[in-house]
Amino acid sequence: MLFFLFSFTIGPDLVNYYYVYRSVTNPIQDMLTLHAMRNIGFTTLVFICKSIVDSFPFFIFVCNAIIFSLCGYTIYKHSESVLLSTLLFVGSGLLVIYFGSSIRQMIAMSLFFYAFYAYLPKKKYLYYEIVILIACTFHEVSFIGLFIPLIAICMPFIEKYKIQFMVGGSIFSVLFGVFLTRIIPEIAQFFGNGDFWLFHLFYYFTATPSISVMGLGMEIVFIAVILFLYWLSDSLKLNPIVHLEIAVSFIAFFVYLVFMRYSLISRICDFYQIIFLIMIPRLWSCIEKKEKKVIGLCVVALLNGFLLYSDLQYTVSLLNKIYETNYSLNNYPYTSIVSEVDCQSIINILEAN
Repeated sequence: MLFFLFSFTIGPDLVNYYYVYRSVTNPIQDMLTLHAMRNIGFTTLVFICKSIVDSFPFFIFVCNAIIFSLCGYTIYKHSESVLLSTLLFVGSGLLVIYFGSSIRQMIAMSLFFYAFYAYLPKKKYLYYEIVILIACTFHEVSFIGLFIPLIAICMPFIEKYKIQFMVGGSIFSVLFGVFLTRIIPEIAQFFGNGDFWLFHLFYYFTATPSISVMGLGMEIVFIAVILFLYWLSDSLKLNPIVHLEIAVSFIAFFVYLVFMRYSLISRICDFYQIIFLIMIPRLWSCIEKKEKKVIGLCVVALLNGFLLYSDLQYTVSLLNKIYETNYSLNNYPYTSIVSEVDCQSIINILEAN
């Protein structure tokens, strides 16, 4: 964790955050005038860090510290296997896709991750909602998290009709998605050019709809792995929070099925699938037979390795396209924030773009 805490990773979205860092003057005023400054929580964090030490690497370090403090504490406090949870964090895409690039969403995800396990099991819904509202000031996708307590309240009904919930929900989501495909583009054409964050959201639906076979396949695999581990485990020993975790996982899957023709939806699903860091090790730890435990671990490790490799390949190719660099898996750099020369070389790349 210390290795990543001091990293200054160049990511596809880093140029946007560097622009925010250079441009911020008054978080409230900037929020009302500049679209890039629309997330007042993130902009305020930038402003505070810049006021303390006018150094972009220092700001990145503060973001790293927030992310690893929230995720690390939650894993340490609630995971049945800290090592397996950490392995999932590194390989599941959180580290490669979000930690080094989509910093706003990663901070919001970390807040959701903390609040989900700190407050929902104890039914402290008010505290949970307060933290999620803070997360909303960092990224708009956090808004959906405000409704998760409703899922927790409905869990007795969902558990009673779990087969109908899983199968019926999947079928309905696909049919509803086909229906929305005919309506959303018309709405998006009308609202998609606005600066307000909700109008900006519609911008992503102006693109020509197309289904990502790889994305859909991975979502199906995620659900299949969860159900496989649940089937292998001794459900009598499962913590009641597991049923909420599985329900939230299926809700995210339903949302993906509804909007699977639009690339934006993968980021929404990733946001709530951060609970996999706790849920998968918990399900795995409840497997009593050693043979089944080894099989479950092999399935998770293979999937994790595939995701790490594919995410690195995608990120490297995207960096080369955006920044005109020449990175590969062999020379993809690790830059420490304490190395002034290396940090400056990344800043030079950002300034050139």
